[in-house]
Amino acid sequence: MLVAIRQASAELRTYSNEIAGIHLERAEVTQIVEWALTADPKHRLGMLLDQPGGGKSVVMRDVLAQLEAKGVPTLAIKADNLSGVRDRAGLADRLALPASVEECIRHLASEGPVVVLLNQLDALSLTLSRDQATLDVMLSTLARLREMEGVRIVASCRTFDLNNDPRLSTIKVDQRFGLHPLNEEQVNKILRSIGIDPTRLLPTHRALLTVPLHLDIYARVAADIVSGSNAPESFRTLQDLYEALWRKWIEVTHPIPLLQLNASQPFTD
Repeated sequence: MLVAIRQASAELRTYSNEIAGIHLERAEVTQIVEWALTADPKHRLGMLLDQPGGGKSVVMRDVLAQLEAKGVPTLAIKADNLSGVRDRAGLADRLALPASVEECIRHLASEGPVVVLLNQLDALSLTLSRDQATLDVMLSTLARLREMEGVRIVASCRTFDLNNDPRLSTIKVDQRFGLHPLNEEQVNKILRSIGIDPTRLLPTHRALLTVPLHLDIYARVAADIVSGSNAPESFRTLQDLYEALWRKWIEVTHPIPLLQLNASQPFTD
């Protein structure tokens, strides 16, 4: 059973957690792991909340790594990969589990604590998906899991969706975790690694780069910034970064029609 659970968690385990080849430690990872292992037994559902691009998936990946390193059986499910799942059997098939999620977790919980990570729950919200059958399955699964002794659930979701989606907003959350923006030291570490002097950036530019997604995009176009005519100060908005990324990666190496890329919301992390 443990082997099947580990294999089912591979999608989150292999999720990229580096910017410019560097992994940034987030304090929230330790907080979530500590809660999952020591919180009041009656508090069984924690929720990691933030804006798009804040790094929720990377934090969840790191939580998975820490829990596995501690020997805690952990099932990680990426909700954004569940489109088309219609029932509990379909969910088990998608995860390649030998039985339903509930049966597998109940079996493991009979031997000790178990954690279930549900990443990107917002991918099933009305703002990002019309696949309500899959959301039904996940909400039903979540409800059953939180009734089990020895089981903790940590889900990640965009704050907007949890507060405004008519289905997600009904979930009773026992503990909320918020992500802080990257600090100056973390941003500077990435900038120096790509050959950018942090002192050259305007305050508005630096504020933009405290969001992990924005910093990642900036790092992708850094070669052009350093060697070309564009000064770092020319990037002051997220749209500026996307336009540069388009020129570097899309128009040159992967030409596709403009309408195929929704630059306003390319990632749902």
